[in-house]
Amino acid sequence: AGLEQTHVLGIFAITLFVILLCGLVGFKGLTWTLLLIVNVVFFAYLMKLTIDSGLNVPLGPDGEPLGDEDSSDDDDDDDDEEEEEEEEEDEEQEED
Repeated sequence: AGLEQTHVLGIFAITLFVILLCGLVGFKGLTWTLLLIVNVVFFAYLMKLTIDSGLNVPLGPDGEPLGDEDSSDDDDDDDDEEEEEEEEEDEEQEED
């Protein structure tokens, strides 16, 4: 799942070829619009790669960050249980 590098390069090459054909035929407005769209998409893709590389999170083969296998929610539950036990002990001591 996800785009591989060859897919991204292929899409980029085909898009540039279509833009080149539009420029040769004389569709100035369409050519400039497509060039602007390609620049924005390329910039967004590079920003995504930059942000993902700065996360210091292991990435999967498709470039998506891998989630934690053991979540920290389990640790939070343990803390809640400890607090409840302490409260129960305090109540027992008050009763004595």
